[in-house]
Amino acid sequence: MSFVAAGVHAGSLKIVNVNFPAIFCLFNTNCTSLVNDSTSPITLTNVAVTGYLQSRTFRGLPGTAEAGQYGYAYRIVLNNLAGSSTNSNVKISSLAMAYGAISSFSYNGQASNQVWVATKGGLGTVGPSSVSFTNSGFGNFIMVGFNFNPPIFLAGGTNQGASSYFFGVISSRAPTNATAVISGTVQLSPGKSVPFNFHLPVRTP
Repeated sequence: MSFVAAGVHAGSLKIVNVNFPAIFCLFNTNCTSLVNDSTSPITLTNVAVTGYLQSRTFRGLPGTAEAGQYGYAYRIVLNNLAGSSTNSNVKISSLAMAYGAISSFSYNGQASNQVWVATKGGLGTVGPSSVSFTNSGFGNFIMVGFNFNPPIFLAGGTNQGASSYFFGVISSRAPTNATAVISGTVQLSPGKSVPFNFHLPVRTP
């Protein structure tokens, strides 16, 4: 079952925790999947941090629960703030983008899920704590916001990076190129946090 923006104003999407490779069993009888990966760099102007947003798409094969559907997966990675003051840090609190349609799906006996988060068997340490949607105002599209609380956090003065879990949705629509907005704050010194909204390419249904 899919829904789009028509007649829908705002709400939240149901999240289910999954593991790799089990989520791929919905798309491939061998529980593996051929994926199409791309990355978009994150570079903030007021602090020397680098990172990227990873977009991953895959297709449901005949004979599977999600045959003909498209899987979408995302991961946010921050590299390091080595050389920056130990008082500095970067926090990413949300990722927002427009979707044309989202399909509900069943996983491990749980029905009517709309967002999955791979908390086991994959990379990362932080997943979306909630996912909201509102009408975009541009045809049959909804704005989907993946919210991180606690945020994806990278402290200054360390070589250790930070990464979200892979998280994503399922849709009947094929991938298109779109723009995502990553929002958060940069702390440059004690008591001084500067908000940011960084735009970057992404693939969405």
